[in-house]
Amino acid sequence: MSQSAPLVAYPVRRSPRLLSGLLCLVAAGLGGLLAWSIAGAAPGKVAWASALLLWLLCTLWVLWFWWQSPQGSLAWDGYHWSWTPSGGTASGLGSASIHLDWQHSLWVRWQAPGSGQVVWLWLEQRQDPPQWLDVRRALLAPPAPSPPPTPTP
Repeated sequence: MSQSAPLVAYPVRRSPRLLSGLLCLVAAGLGGLLAWSIAGAAPGKVAWASALLLWLLCTLWVLWFWWQSPQGSLAWDGYHWSWTPSGGTASGLGSASIHLDWQHSLWVRWQAPGSGQVVWLWLEQRQDPPQWLDVRRALLAPPAPSPPPTPTP
């Protein structure tokens, strides 16, 4: 007899840890740019200014990406996943799948069937430690059979 995954509603917030990782990538890019300049590979001021401008644009995009990251609640009702953005209305039923699993962090793709709406979510254990194992179990569990139809009188 298989046991179904527990019911769970998990908060999704902006992640300081994700921001730290993204900023490390930005810093590595700047380090590469400086190494390129010191090695004398930059043919002139225009190339250096262009590379620096590109790096700055990438940095701004990374900050915008993090700031715009979805916040809300991802819930499993035993049969379906639902996504409710903060301050918004529920997006309906959908499916959720893990695309990156770092044990304490998950990158999850939630998709509503039919509408094609896709939301990428970054979940972290620190967002709700008591429910972390439940949300992991629910995401990793095989899909449950559809709920029985409700009888109509």
